[in-house]
Amino acid sequence: MLRLVPGHTPKQLHVIFITQCLNVYAMFLVKASICTYLIALNFGRSYRILIWISAVVVVLCNFIMMLILHFAYCRPYYSRWDFSVKGECWPAAVSEATAYVQIASNIFTDLVSPLASLAIVCKLTFTRSMLPHRLPTLGMCSLARKRNGA
Repeated sequence: MLRLVPGHTPKQLHVIFITQCLNVYAMFLVKASICTYLIALNFGRSYRILIWISAVVVVLCNFIMMLILHFAYCRPYYSRWDFSVKGECWPAAVSEATAYVQIASNIFTDLVSPLASLAIVCKLTFTRSMLPHRLPTLGMCSLARKRNGA
């Protein structure tokens, strides 16, 4: 459990800021690697266009927009955790709008990536003896993916 200790608040807020940045950029790397892998699978033209659009959305919303929010939201940016420094920040509506845009982009990319699984499954040919073993495995993978929020 995280408790803010009086006297150590700026240092703790700085650590929280760093961990939030690491989380956002790690998710960007995960989503970018998924897009790269899906592009490499070389599906049909329309699906490749959808993956490229998804890759552009990931770069714009999960990387560039978050860089701007993290490092340009307040001037100087360290005034976010160091209250002894007078700084100017954008209105809170900017942060809220950015959060909604990122949520929408995450929903979009999370809907596009499972389509690859469907495309792969549609191209597979199962013999009758393989069906009882393979379909439950694919279903459990899909369920696990949904439970983990991927």
